[in-house]
Amino acid sequence: MKTVQKSIFQWYCKLFFFWFGTHLFLVLLTINTLCANGLTLDGVLKIGMQADPEISSLEERIEGARGAVIQAGTVPNPDAKIRVEDYSPDTGAAKKALELVQRLEYAGKRSTRKSVASENAEILKLTLESTKLDIIYKLKKAFYDILLASEKLSLYRENQAVARGLLELVNHRLKQGLGGEFEVAKANVELFKSEKLLKESEAQLTLAKSQLNVLLNNPPDNRIDIEGRITTYPPRKNLSREELIRKAINSHPAILIQTHRIKGLDQSVLLTRLSAKPDVDVGLTGGVEEIGNSRNSPIAEFSISVPLPIWDRKRGAIAQAEGEKRGAEEALKQVQRNITQEMLDAFNKYIIAQQAVRLFQEGILTKTAKTRDIIRQSFEKGLLGFLDVVDAQRTYLDVLQNYYQSLYDLHIAEAQLEKAVGGILQ
Repeated sequence: MKTVQKSIFQWYCKLFFFWFGTHLFLVLLTINTLCANGLTLDGVLKIGMQADPEISSLEERIEGARGAVIQAGTVPNPDAKIRVEDYSPDTGAAKKALELVQRLEYAGKRSTRKSVASENAEILKLTLESTKLDIIYKLKKAFYDILLASEKLSLYRENQAVARGLLELVNHRLKQGLGGEFEVAKANVELFKSEKLLKESEAQLTLAKSQLNVLLNNPPDNRIDIEGRITTYPPRKNLSREELIRKAINSHPAILIQTHRIKGLDQSVLLTRLSAKPDVDVGLTGGVEEIGNSRNSPIAEFSISVPLPIWDRKRGAIAQAEGEKRGAEEALKQVQRNITQEMLDAFNKYIIAQQAVRLFQEGILTKTAKTRDIIRQSFEKGLLGFLDVVDAQRTYLDVLQNYYQSLYDLHIAEAQLEKAVGGILQ
């Protein structure tokens, strides 16, 4: 018997290790695949939304609010009482009765209470949508921070290679008697500057990846690879400012939240007015009255209890509820104003960034690169000095830096515009 039990135990152990090993292999395979292919923007958004604890918290609260709606529409339970009265130990005489009391709420109370709970549930749903807009913006900004840092890193590596090549070139010219010590010293300074820019860029890329890891609920130093380039930007039609304002006013979660809050407070005012109306308690009692060993009399009673609203007519509570509703209506105007201002600010930034990118793409990039190459060729032929080469390289570096920054500003402005409008731009 012990041998059989031992064999079964060993079999279960082998089965567990096989299951554990298989799942570990699949997890590692998934991680390797992500690391090999890199995360796209869609992948970052998907993982970030799933990992954010605030979204999970709101989803749980929404489930609780649905339960509150069900509870608000529930009919009150009846009260049951067992009464034993006038009991006599000598004769055994007593009155024994069962009393049932059901409260009948004033018409409209239950439905109004359910409406208030429904509006609260809707507010939580819209709060979730508003939270998602904020999280999407943060994830997009972190993603584009990495793309910008990556482009700058590539640019500074190229700049370092150019600076190293120039140093080799002036050293070669010095050996041939075509240059001076000043050119060599200047080339060394440019190489030092390029190495400094490269190190700063590497640190900036590391910081950007750490910030995205935090948003994805990963350790800050977790390895993460991003797929994409800051220069990739889909062409868009001209956006209408008036249409964006109209869309923001009609569908932005922050405005809808305030609208449903007003509806909820309106129902609260009605519920407060109804609370001054009395509920009715209907009672039904049945039992027996035992007079002696053989004499029993049935008991049947019917009662109605109604509180009299003499002193408390809920006037203070009604005034408070109406004041809160009026305050919410004024707050809606302020929310609409804030959303409109935020949308206009994001729209202006978007247009400015769009124009800047178009200006670079329509000729500045090509002309700057050609000018740099022509000046270097002229220097190699002895037609221009080394300072001209340095100035051309700096100009080329500044133009590309500004171009990448303008692309980054365009991506961020679009993300801000989506957040202000309350959804993806069509």
